[in-house]
Amino acid sequence: MTIDIKQMIREARAAGKVAADRKLNELVKAGPRWNVVNDPLFSDPTEKKDIVGQMLDLCGFANIRLVEMNSNSKTWQNLKKYAAVDGNRIMVHSSEYGKTLSIFDMSRRQEVSVNKAACEGALEVLEEYGIRGYVDSRLD
Repeated sequence: MTIDIKQMIREARAAGKVAADRKLNELVKAGPRWNVVNDPLFSDPTEKKDIVGQMLDLCGFANIRLVEMNSNSKTWQNLKKYAAVDGNRIMVHSSEYGKTLSIFDMSRRQEVSVNKAACEGALEVLEEYGIRGYVDSRLD
């Protein structure tokens, strides 16, 4: 089966946006969870710090790790070609740790849980196309 990469990414990005918006609305309803304080380097830890802002969640990134994707497969080669075109806003990367797909512009947020939800939504679409993977996230 030949996969229409452009259509698949379009659908994955749309699903990711829906999932990210849903998670962001959930966080907004719950209210800020973290205070941001002005804490100069080497300050006294017992000293009261000024709160300069609040965050809905910790900052972080999320990506889709692809499994069972052969480097010589037509799908991988087409993903690489599609990623190489400016404006498509995806990145693919292969290393000893596996293959990674980043689809940009799904959330435009810094909250790790929102970015993770976006990738989970996108992954559901990829799985419909027969692409297996999992969501990998990390704090910033």
